[in-house]
Amino acid sequence: MMRSRAALLVAGGVLLGCSGEMRRSPPDRAATPGDSMTPHLDSTRGAAPVHQALPPLDERLALLCDSVRMIASARLHVPVQRSDTATFKDWYTGAPFRSCRLGATGTFGAGSDPVGDVMGGLEAAVWMQDSRYSADGPDGSDIGYRRGDVFCLIAGHWNGGDDAEPDTARVVAPLPYSLTVDCIFKPPPEPSPR
Repeated sequence: MMRSRAALLVAGGVLLGCSGEMRRSPPDRAATPGDSMTPHLDSTRGAAPVHQALPPLDERLALLCDSVRMIASARLHVPVQRSDTATFKDWYTGAPFRSCRLGATGTFGAGSDPVGDVMGGLEAAVWMQDSRYSADGPDGSDIGYRRGDVFCLIAGHWNGGDDAEPDTARVVAPLPYSLTVDCIFKPPPEPSPR
């Protein structure tokens, strides 16, 4: 639990230092700490540092990412930062993808749900849930969404409390959270033959 709290404080501190304006990094230069969101280094969460050159972000993906950024900002009511130089590591194949990464921090209390808020916005915009990418727990939730050949992973993280505490004691308002959304080109899997 201490690892989760420390990671949340580090991620929150880095993201809170960002301004509310959208910044794009030119794809031909290396990212600096101010250019990108703090990635979740746990590869089971989908994002991990990968040390290989990837192509620049495609313009069509950039436009869809702008759409997702507007949805997230409207639903969360906080500034949403963007990086076009992030790398997303697929949960199943381990393959690296150039990602448009969105990041936000905020606070929520009992009855609010930052991941659910963004999910609702994507569903209203005709995105479909990809249930192969789903994880939920007291300290966060990850869920995948797809629109055609674009896949986005929403990952929300917060301190859900000590596992020894009763469920009613876990949500203490205001509770800080960090949220990232990685969007990549990834065709849907082929249906399995019957």
